[in-house]
Amino acid sequence: MTANAVRRCEMQEQLIQKANTAIFKASFSIELLSEYEIRERLRQLYQQAFSDGFEFALTPIDDKSEN
Repeated sequence: MTANAVRRCEMQEQLIQKANTAIFKASFSIELLSEYEIRERLRQLYQQAFSDGFEFALTPIDDKSEN
């Protein structure tokens, strides 16, 4: 694996850790948020991830999934 590929994997792992932390923190207050607020926070997380230089696709939330 090249150094660039290793770095990219490390960056992906960091993003996953940040997202998991954000989801964990949000789980405590999610009942207090409206659907709009939840979508807005997720949008901000996506923007931050891409502005940090991560260049891989994040799977969007499926509105039709079971709750």
